[in-house]
Amino acid sequence: MVEELDAGQSDDLDTEQSVDQDSTMKVLPPSQELLSIGMILRNVSIHAMTPLIIGLMVGGLWQYYASEDLIANLFPPQVGLLAMLILSPIMYFLTIPRGWDEYGYYMIGQGSIFVFLFMLWFAGFGALFCGAYGITILWFALMPNWTRRLAAPAKIGFMHIIAANIGSFLGSIVANSYMV
Repeated sequence: MVEELDAGQSDDLDTEQSVDQDSTMKVLPPSQELLSIGMILRNVSIHAMTPLIIGLMVGGLWQYYASEDLIANLFPPQVGLLAMLILSPIMYFLTIPRGWDEYGYYMIGQGSIFVFLFMLWFAGFGALFCGAYGITILWFALMPNWTRRLAAPAKIGFMHIIAANIGSFLGSIVANSYMV
């Protein structure tokens, strides 16, 4: 009797597999489910706007106070990048709902773009295009992709540094317009 049940179960499995192979609908794993509109707006506000505002404040303050007296050896975007690197444990704790096991991946994402942008701002005139406008285009190109699903910590760290770079550049422009 046990053998008959096993044979019957294997027939049922064969029919289920053939149905799965014929269907065109893809099944996503639970961690890759599409996010709702509310979750997308929450992700954008946390992962894009928070680092952008931090960079805006740091870049504006650095441009207004440090650049006026010529005590600054760093450009405002570089100071915004350093501020995000210093605040990275707090940003990770507040923005990524996972354990501290993946903090290293978050720092790899931050560090990969941090080194490039930090050195690029020392380059001079070319840094304005690559460090501000080119990175902004990259940020807008990547933004729709990572808001649809839960992103990896490395990708979130990457986006946090880009947002801080853009924000500090914009903050320095606004502060410079008030200085004149």
